[in-house]
Amino acid sequence: MTQIVLTLLGAFAVTVAAGEQPSTTFATDKARALLAYLALQPVQAHRRELLAALFWPEISQQAALTNLRQTFHRLRAGLDRASPGCSDSLFLVTRQTLQLNPAALTVDARRFSDLLAASEVHTHAALATCEPCLARLAEAVTLYRGELLAGFGVGDAPAFEEWLLLRREFYHQQTLLVLQKLTTAYDARGDYDQAHTYAARQLELDPYREEAHRQVMRLLALRGLTSQALAQYERCRALLRTELGVAPDVETMHLAEQIRTGVFEGMTGWQGDKVTELVEVTPSLPHPVRLSSRRSLTLSPPHPNLPHNLPAQLTPLVGRAEAVVALCQRLQEPTVRLLTIVGAGGMGKTRLALAVGQQILDFRFWILDCLTSPVDPQNLKSKIQNQKFPDGVFFVSLAALTTVEAVAPAISVALGVNLPGEPQQALLQALRTKQMLLILDNFEHLLDASMLVVELLQVAPGVCILATSRERLHVRGEHLYQIPALDYGQDVSPVGMDAVATARTLSSVQLFTQCAQRAQANFAVDAQTVAAVLRICRLLQGMPLGLELAAAWVGTLSLPAIADAITQSSDFLTSEWRDIPERQCSLRAVFAWSWRLLTPPEQQVLRQLAVFQGGFARSAAQAVTGAPLPLLTRLVHKSLLQWEESEPTPMGGRYTLHALLRQFAAEKLAQLPDEQATAQSAHSRFYLTYLAERTVLLLRHEPQTAGAEIQYELDNIRQAWAWAACQGDGAVLEPAVYGWWQFCSWRGLISELRQSLAVAIQGVRTVVATANSHEYPQPALRLLSKLLAIHANLRFAQGVDEEMAAQAEEAIALGQRYGSREGEAFGYFVLGRAYQEFEKTADAVALWQKAILLAQADQQSPTPSVMVRDTERLAYMWLRGAAMAMEDYAGGRAYILRALAIAQSMGHVRAELACLTNLAWNDFVVGDYDAAQQRFEQGFALACTLDHRWAEMATCSGLGEVLRRQGRYGQALAWWARSLRIAAEYSAYDEALLMASLLRLHSYLGDQTGAEAWRSRLFALLEQSRLPKDCQRQGLLAAAVQAYYGGDLARALTYAEQVRQLTGPSEILTVRAEGFVVLGHIQAGLHQWTAAAASYHEALACYTKVGNQPEATEAQAGLAQIALAQGERVQAQPWVERILPVLVMHPHAGLTTPFFTYLTCYRVLAANQDSRAQPILEQGWRLLLDDAVGLTEPALRRSFLEGVAVHQELQRMHEVSG
Repeated sequence: MTQIVLTLLGAFAVTVAAGEQPSTTFATDKARALLAYLALQPVQAHRRELLAALFWPEISQQAALTNLRQTFHRLRAGLDRASPGCSDSLFLVTRQTLQLNPAALTVDARRFSDLLAASEVHTHAALATCEPCLARLAEAVTLYRGELLAGFGVGDAPAFEEWLLLRREFYHQQTLLVLQKLTTAYDARGDYDQAHTYAARQLELDPYREEAHRQVMRLLALRGLTSQALAQYERCRALLRTELGVAPDVETMHLAEQIRTGVFEGMTGWQGDKVTELVEVTPSLPHPVRLSSRRSLTLSPPHPNLPHNLPAQLTPLVGRAEAVVALCQRLQEPTVRLLTIVGAGGMGKTRLALAVGQQILDFRFWILDCLTSPVDPQNLKSKIQNQKFPDGVFFVSLAALTTVEAVAPAISVALGVNLPGEPQQALLQALRTKQMLLILDNFEHLLDASMLVVELLQVAPGVCILATSRERLHVRGEHLYQIPALDYGQDVSPVGMDAVATARTLSSVQLFTQCAQRAQANFAVDAQTVAAVLRICRLLQGMPLGLELAAAWVGTLSLPAIADAITQSSDFLTSEWRDIPERQCSLRAVFAWSWRLLTPPEQQVLRQLAVFQGGFARSAAQAVTGAPLPLLTRLVHKSLLQWEESEPTPMGGRYTLHALLRQFAAEKLAQLPDEQATAQSAHSRFYLTYLAERTVLLLRHEPQTAGAEIQYELDNIRQAWAWAACQGDGAVLEPAVYGWWQFCSWRGLISELRQSLAVAIQGVRTVVATANSHEYPQPALRLLSKLLAIHANLRFAQGVDEEMAAQAEEAIALGQRYGSREGEAFGYFVLGRAYQEFEKTADAVALWQKAILLAQADQQSPTPSVMVRDTERLAYMWLRGAAMAMEDYAGGRAYILRALAIAQSMGHVRAELACLTNLAWNDFVVGDYDAAQQRFEQGFALACTLDHRWAEMATCSGLGEVLRRQGRYGQALAWWARSLRIAAEYSAYDEALLMASLLRLHSYLGDQTGAEAWRSRLFALLEQSRLPKDCQRQGLLAAAVQAYYGGDLARALTYAEQVRQLTGPSEILTVRAEGFVVLGHIQAGLHQWTAAAASYHEALACYTKVGNQPEATEAQAGLAQIALAQGERVQAQPWVERILPVLVMHPHAGLTTPFFTYLTCYRVLAANQDSRAQPILEQGWRLLLDDAVGLTEPALRRSFLEGVAVHQELQRMHEVSG
């Protein structure tokens, strides 16, 4: 894979390969901007309509999408010009989204963030003593060569410009933070020179950064450079006076005076720069703003003894910096008096609320406000002196309370005040004039106390309340903050070069790492642990408590064992910590607490919702549980369900249920078997009906839409199928079978389809076996016929032809007896395929014709079956293959045209594509490569449009064959590699055929190392899988070619003889011919002239029947070579005369390589002193060089020219004759 290096910090640059100059060949700035935007957010798949709106906001969506497609095309073209094909590995593209593949791209800005994240989560006593973290931070500041995308802009895209501005400020602030940390660390180490270097760099980036001026002054003084330290002060004072019209801060003047008088002690007072402190606490702040036009301020705390009772935290807060900032900002708004942090148990509500309180105590909140809004620096201190909560911040835990009456006394205890008389009234009186923030924690079980909250806010206008609760308080004036899960990288791959670095940036991974290091100090996320850590984080879906409980097992259990235990039961997630409430010592306790707060109807609905997998629509929830909308809404308000409106779905918004909560609810449901069966049945009926309703759309002109809708609900459809299949519920399964088959075939889910059908077959058999003998359920038997036929069809290419035939025969018998037209007709088709494998072609043809007759009769019925009509199409397509095997090429083409007509009449666009692909192969077989290429290209474009992976694979394979025949070997390799990637998703059958093609091509190119690698893979696959004989035959033929080109003629002959034994009379003529050509070459190499001539004549007879003149030339050249070797130069001449006209029309004529033909023609013509000898040699030599130039990889070009005997000989003869 070509590695692309993208430079964004400083001037934009792209380097496609090591050592190359940066590529600037992009057609437009929008292309550069699009690449930068995707590169900085590689984990996310970006919806096309959002990208279009970002870059083209002033035009219609359709026009913007068109511009996006064109810009993306230009972007890919620019990259491919630098390194052909590199964009294929760089982009992950669907019809709806664009995304970068992080593994194919190195981005300096991402590396910068990864280095900071690694240092952030690394455990060390102090930065000054941690060499790895010092190295990380030093590398980070080296990467910052200037502001993000320096000098770059897109004037007509204001949203992008705003995004870019915020990103620039973020990286600028982060760099200042890192430089400040490095300055402080090297100061502590006594390395004042290095500390001075980093402090000076701060001033380069922000000349108004007064703390950096003080650091430079201090460091110079520590080195005894008093005059230079005072000069630095004068520069600072002049800059502030000239640019801002202000004097230095008291701390700066005091430091200068200490240095001047000689009483400097190194550190004085409270010198921490709170602007820097803010950014340090909020490393992932989305929109930090640097004070580029005004100085950074160092502030002494106006209230060093601000009242509070916040407990000190034993562990740092991870992944909540943005939430802290957002909550602080909302609390500053005058209209926000009651703010409730809402979320499920274990999501970290209490910890977040405490962090907000601490942030307020540290004044970082007000400094943030000054950073994000224009403020006169001279008035900043007075603004802070008038802060919102001068009477303090107080935390009140309500968890242990059991009555509403206990709330007022609990608040008074937290405040440290006595309440004479009636507690509630006394509390209201005490708080009437106060300006404070009350944090009321765990409110969900005391919701009736919300009226006290309302009254308190009415009586005490200076009081604000920050509440935490699993359920909103349901009062007017309440503002809500839904606490999100920590980022757990749902789309992050656990493999690839960037997997570890990307995983370390995820907040859930950072929290897990931090907690795991408390149990095992040397724990780290690396290449060995990243997959298991990501799995744990995903199973827990970013729940902080779950992550802490799981991490506690590190050192006791392996990471995979921890993940497996979570999968089996949430009971595993428990601890014996003594410093947390009992209801949080395990996830079961967390869920049980929420469960007890539900009404019986709410409990019933929640446990029934456990039958869903993944998200589900409102209509689905109501169909399965019968719950009215208000009840579902209450579950949302209680943080047990989540409602998502953002994603467009076929049924509107979606509910989601945390996986571990679903596990808990499922256990509750399992205790009520009748209710469980009812819920499962309703769920199955709803989703299989949903699937059946989309079957026609899936076939016809809306396959992408229907497929996307099915894909969106796939988890629930799988669950629905599994339940109905196990129950043998024919009434629910039967309408959905054909749609399930078509969808799985389209998406390449063949193994899953095969397994799911097998389960359904077993379920239906069980129903039939347990029914009364005189009351056989005929609908179930008709369904069984249909299931058996489809399942038998999927046994093809598995080497189990007898079992396939037996299933098909059973399907036919059941269909005939119980009236299943689908099972009977398709059974005949599948049985024909089995007979074809048995080399009983005539019997196979008769069976396919029976299927056609049944289908035609079915079309006259009042309710014709779509599946039966499609069976007729398939039968015609297989009759085409039989006709070609019987040398009836015109008949084969006619069959395909009939199949195409049926597909078009059905509106079955994927079937049309299959027919077009077969027509392309017909053109290929007869040697009309131009027509074949055109059809394959049309088919490929349509396959990509339809997102039809199998058709994409088939057309890629066909294009590879055509391009190889045209001498475009590098392109052929690329198409086959793409086809092979898709084939790996489908079956070993297609994979083996493509490996054989790649093995042959590498042999033709003289790349014996590459060829041997493909041979090893291919033979391993053939040994592991019971594949049909055509796979074995193609594999052996490719191995024979490799051995022949490698000079091992004895081994080549062994393989070629095995190929001949596997080649029956029913094989397509071109398949038989290629085996004879290769055998002839090997025999000729062994000087077995008579045997070689017989092989070439056999091949020539096949090609003549087909009418494939280009490939026939190689057999003719072989016969000419034999005649010349035996001294019969005159007899060789007629073969050459047949070849020469073909070479005019088809310069690359031949099966394996055209250069054997050119060399043989030259030798025969030269032996007969024919004047055409030198021109044909010249033509062959130039063609050889042209083909070599087309190989972009130097090693392949070299092996092509130097590693193939016939190519070496052609070059030698040209040199001698020249």
